[in-house]
Amino acid sequence: MSAIPQPTAFRHSPVSMAPVSSAAERADEQGQRNAPRFRLRVYPTVSRNPYLGLLYGAFEGAEVEMLERVRLMRRFGFMGRADVLHFHWEDGSFWGVKSPWTVRHRLKIVLRMLNRHRAGGGKIVWTVHNEAPHRPGEDHEGFRALRAWLVAHADMVHVHSEAAARMLIESWKADPAKIEVIAHPSYLGVYPQTPGSPPAKVAGKAAFLFFGVYSAYKGGDALRRVFAAPGAEGFVQSLTVAGATPDDEAVRLRDAFAGAEMPVHLRLDRVPDEDVPGLFRGAHACVLPYRRTMTSGVANLALTYGVPVVAPDMGGIAEGLPESARALLYDPDDPNGLARAAERAAALDQTAWSRISADCRALAADRAPFRQSQRLLAAMTRRGIV
Repeated sequence: MSAIPQPTAFRHSPVSMAPVSSAAERADEQGQRNAPRFRLRVYPTVSRNPYLGLLYGAFEGAEVEMLERVRLMRRFGFMGRADVLHFHWEDGSFWGVKSPWTVRHRLKIVLRMLNRHRAGGGKIVWTVHNEAPHRPGEDHEGFRALRAWLVAHADMVHVHSEAAARMLIESWKADPAKIEVIAHPSYLGVYPQTPGSPPAKVAGKAAFLFFGVYSAYKGGDALRRVFAAPGAEGFVQSLTVAGATPDDEAVRLRDAFAGAEMPVHLRLDRVPDEDVPGLFRGAHACVLPYRRTMTSGVANLALTYGVPVVAPDMGGIAEGLPESARALLYDPDDPNGLARAAERAAALDQTAWSRISADCRALAADRAPFRQSQRLLAAMTRRGIV
């Protein structure tokens, strides 16, 4: 992967590894009470994804309206004024759309909403989640036109990593002065923090977890190639695959692991929230063999439970992990990278694993949802958006 010049003009919200003191907590509460009052419209929303709720925990003074896509299509001309529109997921307006005519129609509606919002004096904050649409076939004229509009007109661009900022500056000619780098929040307090510890570690082996809704970009083919290969039992204590999975991929997974020499647990439906802690407590490493990624919510969930991550060194993945955990990343251009990184994770002894786990938890504590929400609100306030 070629190096991208490091920009210096965008603002970076500082991250401290210091624990939160009681005085700091009291200041947090006071800051929440003193939060400015404004109307915030959020578009689009994603059902069953707690991410949006994490962002606004410190926005106590705001009236937050979560705007669904269908509601937008029906009501774009009848909504009252909002002070701020927080825009997410440019591809969200086109999910499931195949017709070029429908793409153009929806683009027209969304741009009309955005222009009316600006004409009424409203500000726009744009959070950039990914380099390209998640779904195949959706990197089309609608996505590109909407992203280009946001690059030109957003008052503030929020990204989760410096890598994302570089991507926008290099590929989309975004203004560095508009960009705020505020890391993805951890999931502390979102899922139950039940007590427990991972299974006893067998020398040279690890219990691996592949978690989350399956999509083609998440690299299920690489998972099968490495973990279903002869000899995988030499470094795999067990493998769990958990998350909603398309039927065709479910068939491939079942076929690939039918003759596995180690325990393989396939939970290929949506995982209830109450089951999430047990899955992460039962893992020594979370394996994320993504084909492409800019930010990973699953990696942040793994941090929350102190589970090291095996993933390609691309996008903002490395920035999202403590230094001690980055040795488990691999070159995405190396065909043997995933296998070697998984073997490194399996080779960790209990002392080394515990040290990395503690570092992951410390970073998750610093990036707790309320803290990251405060950082986002502070950036918006500093820029005069609220």
